[in-house]
Amino acid sequence: MIDRKKGFLHCRGKDIVDGEGNKFQALGFGLGGTFYPEGYMWQVFGGPELPEKFCESPTYIFNGIQEIVGYEWAKKFWDRYLENWTTEEDIKTMAKWGANHIRLPLTYKTLTDKDGSYLESGFDDIERVVSWCRKYGLYVVLDLHAAPGGQNPWHFCDSNGTARLWVEPDRYWAWTINLWREIARRYADDPIILGYDLLNEVILPEGHSTKELRDLYLAITEAIREVDKNHILFIEGDNFARDFTNLEPFDDNMAYSYHMYKYDGPDPELSDIQIFLDLRERYNVPLWNGETGDNNGKWWTNNIKLHLENNIGICMWTHKKITIEYQPYVVRLVPGFKEIAQYIAGRGAKPEAEYAKRSLMEQAEAMATDQCVLHEEFLEGFGWFKSLKKL
Repeated sequence: MIDRKKGFLHCRGKDIVDGEGNKFQALGFGLGGTFYPEGYMWQVFGGPELPEKFCESPTYIFNGIQEIVGYEWAKKFWDRYLENWTTEEDIKTMAKWGANHIRLPLTYKTLTDKDGSYLESGFDDIERVVSWCRKYGLYVVLDLHAAPGGQNPWHFCDSNGTARLWVEPDRYWAWTINLWREIARRYADDPIILGYDLLNEVILPEGHSTKELRDLYLAITEAIREVDKNHILFIEGDNFARDFTNLEPFDDNMAYSYHMYKYDGPDPELSDIQIFLDLRERYNVPLWNGETGDNNGKWWTNNIKLHLENNIGICMWTHKKITIEYQPYVVRLVPGFKEIAQYIAGRGAKPEAEYAKRSLMEQAEAMATDQCVLHEEFLEGFGWFKSLKKL
């Protein structure tokens, strides 16, 4: 359990520490799919007429399912998927493995209505997961994975193909700023929250500068600090959290969060993180690799060791996907659901409705962790870290 008497985790120079000054080394999981899927996790891959950054978005997927089976059945499936994908038992298991935090991806579409008013059901969903983390002693980073309008043109922020957060700032900046103020207001006094990851994987459109990114970060920070002076702000750079130009420190409790992938590539090396080590040295600010993985078990282990040995927190992406074997749990792909996925992506014929209904519910049940295949080699790095803490 987390000792509330030790206070909030916070930044002190290059380290994250608790209220007693003890260094915190972050190792955990990003819970992709918990509140909404990314198409590739569900084997939805765009065809020639439907590029992936469009058809793999959760809104497009839901609408495609609705077209086949109608709204009521689409929602019935979606609700069951949400119940099964991440459960209390999953959080308990992660803590048992040796994780000490999760990164919880949020979408504005479940937290706000079209007019920007707040949806209590969405905040209830967050609190359900956070309450499990309190129970089992995992810190939580709240990550705005999908910001109003979309901070990039890709499916993983549920964009419609245009990063409207940047091209329509008059409409979307205030919405984003106010949403963060509301999130922070609700969790300002809760030490289970490790911090706030303000924007996931920004990709600025052509003609837009990182100065705009800095300006939005400053406005979000001001709003958060009006209600919450306790929590760490995790700042991601442009270009998939890799470019920190114009993002010199602007708060005394902030850390830089970068992402690192080497799809099917060689083992991670010091050279892969040197630019971020230099950033830390230059500004005396902690580092956290907020998203990394999508590679084999040996790569996961070496990546964990590389980061923790260099005093960098690390959060592995993610705990489960359908058929993809690059994380601990692999979900079985139901044949009928594969046909649905292919139709949604413009790759196949439209399935018959009754057949699709049965397939959807079968797939939703297959998403439950006790129905998944566990690949224990992805846990070796967690075991290594767990053994270090016992020394």
